[in-house]
This record gives sequence, structure tokens and C-alpha cells, in this order.
Amino acid sequence: MQVQLLSPAYCYGRLAQLVRASRLHREGHRFDPYVVYFLLIHMSDILLFMTNYYNDQTTDPKEELLSHVDENDVEIEGIRREECHNEGIKPWHRNSHVYIVNSKGELYITRRSHTKDTSPDLLTVTTAGHIRYQEDPKESAQRELMEELCLEATIHFVKKYKVDYGFEREFIYVYFGKTDNISQIGNEEVGEIIPIPLEEVVSGIKNGSFKLAPGAQEVIQMLIQENLLRLEMFN
Repeated sequence: MQVQLLSPAYCYGRLAQLVRASRLHREGHRFDPYVVYFLLIHMSDILLFMTNYYNDQTTDPKEELLSHVDENDVEIEGIRREECHNEGIKPWHRNSHVYIVNSKGELYITRRSHTKDTSPDLLTVTTAGHIRYQEDPKESAQRELMEELCLEATIHFVKKYKVDYGFEREFIYVYFGKTDNISQIGNEEVGEIIPIPLEEVVSGIKNGSFKLAPGAQEVIQMLIQENLLRLEMFN
């Protein structure tokens, strides 16, 4: 199964190409006109995804206290969810990403609901959720699994990434787990659960035919580059 989606990270990359091409043109250098042509025909998609990251109609609790940290991931204080998603200040905060596979080697991909405050309706990993103020990252990951998918699973820590993906700046704690327990939508944050063979996800990310929401896209790319997203890593 392949799902094609144009992510904001992808959009930023293409826009950077446009800026570079414009600068080279001003400086008298030649550039490939195909780059500009490609950007022009896709500009409506680029602008759509860039302006649709934040959802003003969200039902997420804006007053929820999340973990505000410094650039070294040292917790400073609690910060309201709506402040975390302030595109003007973009404070560093924490997030947990959970990847769950079943015995058939399928990774559970989820679609974020249309009511999410960021990236509504976009695909993401099994669960991806903010870590609350003074909350343990692993406990946060397990909480998200239960709240969003009614799922209990043994998970283990894989790696922490420091990611600035344009819209937000986060320390993302990654966990892997394996279970054949049946997942189901637990709350309004999830729109759909899609089991996809892990190798299809990896190949789709590599060739660009499979895109996830911002943040999730950057992390899964790094996991693949570091050869960490393998079925053996889930045992």
C-alpha cells in the first residue's frame, strides 16, 4: 500500500531550491529551469500544506501543560500547548514517538484526525504525542498508546532526536514495541489505523512515495539512515 502526501518538510526543501535558483540568477550564474518549472506547477500544493499545519478549529486542550525545555533538553517549566505551537517563538519541548509492529511485520500507521491542532488529517507513526510537564517520557509514550489506540504493549527506548522542522522545535523520544493485541481508535485524536508492512514503509520513505506529518517524517528518515528501522529492532 502506498500513500502519497506532500509534507511541509518537502515543501521547504523545494522552496529552498527556488531561493537558491533566484540567488544564482541574480549573481549571473546559470541554473536548471526545470527546478523553477517544477516549483511553479506545485506551488499551490506547497502553500496549502504550509498554511494548514496549524489548525485554528482544533479541539485539543490549549491549556494543557507540556514540558518546556532548553536547548540541552533540561526541563525549565510547564508551558501551555498553545504556546508550544506559537510559530513566532517556537519553544523547545518534548515529544514521544511510538512505533508498534505485529507478528506479520506490519507497522501501525495512523492518520491524525481533522481536529488535531497541528497536521490535521496527515499520516504519522503509531502514536506521536507531547510529553506533559514533569512526565516521564516512557510513561508518556505508554499513555498515548492507551489513550489513542486502547493498546497495551511492552516498549523499549531506541533513541532521542533533537529536531527543528520549521514549525516546531522538539526533543523526540523514540520507542519500539511489538504486539498482536488489537488496536482500536480510543479518542478523537486518531482518524484511522493503517497496518502496512514495515519494508513497504521504509522503501516508500526512501523513494519519496510515502510521506508522514512534519516531525514524524524527519525522525523516520533518520531512523532509516541509521539502519534502526528494522524488524530485528522490535524483538
